[in-house]
Amino acid sequence: MPRHQATAAGLLALAEKNGYKKGTHKEQDQVKDERRHNDKTKKNHNGTLNRYVLWRLAYAERECHERGVPVPSKEEVRGQYLARGAPLPDLATIKDFIRFYIHTSQPKLADKTTTDSMGTICEWFFAGFTRVTGTVVPEDVRSEVYGVGFPGFS
Repeated sequence: MPRHQATAAGLLALAEKNGYKKGTHKEQDQVKDERRHNDKTKKNHNGTLNRYVLWRLAYAERECHERGVPVPSKEEVRGQYLARGAPLPDLATIKDFIRFYIHTSQPKLADKTTTDSMGTICEWFFAGFTRVTGTVVPEDVRSEVYGVGFPGFS
């Protein structure tokens, strides 16, 4: 039996029957960049940002050993790169981190990290970076990173 064609009035009546009230959340909905993330999402953001800090720390350790200078702590590196108001890394750095992430991933569903998985990781990085630092990642940067394709990964 074919489904009937929904009408505007019919959809509105159904929504209102199910509790929808136009404009009820208008004040909340007008707040920009105040995304509220659930605990699981924040955990994913934090895990991705932790790997970013460890990546930065690994290169800081190597450079400090080569120069014979003290190695910064993980907390110092986190403070340098993820403090409130920290600048967004340049595009090449973001792409390099994503490649590092790919090479340190242990995929659960396939032999290698998929493009869909990397899109999710990129979003966790961008959203987490914005949530922690307050620095908004511009849409053109996001698009550029998502569009890379990361050769060798499906």
